[in-house]
Amino acid sequence: MTRLLLGMGLREFSMHPAQLLRVKQEVLHADCARLEPLVDQVLEAYEPEEQATALRLLAKP
Repeated sequence: MTRLLLGMGLREFSMHPAQLLRVKQEVLHADCARLEPLVDQVLEAYEPEEQATALRLLAKP
């Protein structure tokens, strides 16, 4: 869900040290300008199928 949080504008994270490298890689490779409209789709989705589809799009690199 790192990409979701980045798309929502979060820039500071707190996590267990074992997760640092994986999350750091997600942050470094994320295109926040592309993520923001995808997050809007997730937040605007009403039906569970719409939400699932929007989350799948958000998860794609």
